Order: sequence, then C-alpha cells, then structure tokens
Amino acid sequence: MSTATGKELLLKLRQRFKIEFPSDAAETLERVHKSLSDNMVVTQQDATHQVIGDYSDWWDSQSTTRGPKLLAVSEDYHVEELYVCISKMYELKAPLTLGEKRTAEFKLFQELEIRGNKLDEKSMDPELLVGPTSKFLELIGTVMVELYPWMETLHLFVLDGSGKNLHVGVPETFIRLVWPNIIVDKTRAFGIMDTLLKTLQNTDCDDVKALERKAKNLSEANSWKSCLKDKIYHKADPIRMIFNDSVSDPPLSKIEGRPIKPLYIYEFKNKNGILESFECIKDFPDISCFDFCRLTSIRQNGGTELTPWVAPKGLVPRPAINGESAPNGFAASRGAGHVHVRTAFGSPGDKNPKGPRHTIEERTTMAERLFVEGSLKDFVEKMKTALGEDTGVFQTNESEKKSHLDASQIRNQGGVQGSKS
Repeated sequence: MSTATGKELLLKLRQRFKIEFPSDAAETLERVHKSLSDNMVVTQQDATHQVIGDYSDWWDSQSTTRGPKLLAVSEDYHVEELYVCISKMYELKAPLTLGEKRTAEFKLFQELEIRGNKLDEKSMDPELLVGPTSKFLELIGTVMVELYPWMETLHLFVLDGSGKNLHVGVPETFIRLVWPNIIVDKTRAFGIMDTLLKTLQNTDCDDVKALERKAKNLSEANSWKSCLKDKIYHKADPIRMIFNDSVSDPPLSKIEGRPIKPLYIYEFKNKNGILESFECIKDFPDISCFDFCRLTSIRQNGGTELTPWVAPKGLVPRPAINGESAPNGFAASRGAGHVHVRTAFGSPGDKNPKGPRHTIEERTTMAERLFVEGSLKDFVEKMKTALGEDTGVFQTNESEKKSHLDASQIRNQGGVQGSKS
C-alpha cells in the first residue's frame, strides 16, 4: 500500500484537474486514498465495485499494473465509508470513477442514451425527456403502475450524466431512472424493458412520436430500441455510480467531465393499476450526497425478495446465450434452428476470403493396391527368415485366415476403390 502524504496527493490532483482546492483538502485525500486502497482485491469473484474502464485514478496505488481495478466493499461500515469518499470528492469537483457490480437481485433502473449532432454540437435537452411536463415520462409511469398495481406510490430518481462522449466525439444525453422501492432480477428487468420498448414503439401520443423524430434528426443511430440500453442487464460491466465520472474507451481512456448527478425526484400515484398523478420534486436540500448514494445504489443482499408484479400479457422471455439473455430486440423463436452446411468458404455471414471468389472443382480419384503372389504360409516363412527362428513361435489361427482375402481373389476383384479426396 502506498504511503503518499496528503500534500503529495493534493499536488497530483492539482496537476490532473487544473483547479484550486481548499486548504483542508489534503486530509480528505488521505482518507479517500487509504479507504479505497485498503479495499482493493485481485479477483472478480471477490469484487463488489470496479473502476470504470480500469482507469488509473489518482488514488490507485497499483496504477502501473495492468488488469481490472477491483474493490471489495461489502460490510456496512465500508459501504458507508465509500459513500462518504464519493460525496467528498464530488464536492471537491474531482469526482471518482467508480462503478458497482450488479448483484443477482437489484433495484430496478433503466438507462437512456441519445447521441447528439457532431456538426453543430447539439444534443437532446433532458427536460424534453424527463421534465415535469414530459409525455415521455408520463408514458413510462403509466406502464410502471400497470406492472405494479398494488403499490400506492412509486418513487423515481432521475439522474443526469449528459455531456460529450469522447469515444464517438459527439455530445450525448445520458439519463438514468432508478426505482428505489422496486427489486428485480435480470429476467424481470428485461421483461420491463421490453414492455417499455413495445409501448414507446406503438404509442399514439404525438409528443412521444415527435420526440423520437427529433432524436433521429440529431443522429440516425437514435431510435427507442437503440437508446434504451439493455447491456446494463446482460453484461458484467460495472454500473457507474452517482457523483462518479465516466471514462472514454481505450485507447483514449480519459475522464469525460460528466459525472452523474441528481436531476429530479418523482412520486407516481397509483390507483388500481392506473396512473392517477405524478408529482415532481425539483429542489431537495434535505437530501445529502451521502443519502443520494445510498438511495440510488442498486446492489442488494443475496436472496432479497423480488417486488411482486403483474407480468404483461404476451411477454416472451428472451433466449439465453451462454447463460446470458440475448441483447436488445431479440425474442424467443418457435421455429427450428437452421443448420448451415459447411462449405469451402465458410457458413453464410462469415467474412469473405481475401482475393477473388472462385469455385474449386471436386475431383474423384481411384487408388489401386497391388499384392504380390503368395499365401499366408509363405508370409510366415518369410518372417521366420527375416527375424530368425529364436524370435518366437509363429502361429496362424483359422479366424485370421478367414479375415484375409487370398491374393488371387484380390487380383480378380481388380483392386480396391479409394476414397474421394
């Protein structure tokens, strides 16, 4: 473990962020450095949290080593200390880059990513998606109360991590919806995602349709199917925590300066599976950064009971691929699988071979084996002469005689047909 002092850490942080820090920041940095470094582990099985993109952050005492940057933070005391470290670094305007590993049961959350325009640097205003008057958000609330009709109130935390995506070089609108009082597993989360997607694609609401057209005007890659990210359920990547910054993909591997922060809190009133109303809370001075970390963290203890729901009619579970559910848009097929016959150039969908494509003509050849004249007895006599009488007793069995063709019979058959080459 590194013994870096607070002053050394502060100097390192000033060089990275190019900002001034308060005089007592050195003490905070020592605390954060010790807390995170002491909880680092080597194996994925032990890890509960991970550095996003395995970024070599300022506190990492193993920054020169390759491989995943993993932490094991499971005991209540250490979890609370982690929330304190995240909060203090966000308040210092030097956010960490941590994500949590998704557990088997977790708080329901959804992520929405909408790419902006590269030419004029325009992006989708989050207010259009999740503002108090948003028809998009109202539609999502309508679906959720139908799935959970006996919950009188559904709470929703809306988090915003919008900014420039350095990997693709365009501004990006990033919204996360966290439902803190709904516990799901991966299968149920996929079912809810598919239900939301189907509702958005088939809605008659003009405002929601106009919102999708606006998104496609910014980028052709934008559609509800591509913007609603389900990789958060079928991949093992860490889920970036609130108040933590994102890291661009390799080889750039640079912090992007767009930490996730709270935007709104909503209360959806439910009456017998019908959305009665929803209220927006814009200001939340009584909720600290520590409380936001606790309320929006998705991890749950093993065996946590799932929140009862009403499964939507016609829901088809996604097929499993190597133990994981299939990616976005796949549905279970009732037809038989198609088997591709192996060919000289591979199955359909394989990459084309280099050079011009041409057909190779198959050729059939005949192989003829020639046998010298003689009988089995003649063969035994020759072996005795070659190996000597002292080698052993040479015996011939009647069964062996029957299994061999006489040389004259083989010659009459005109040889043996060979295999195709």
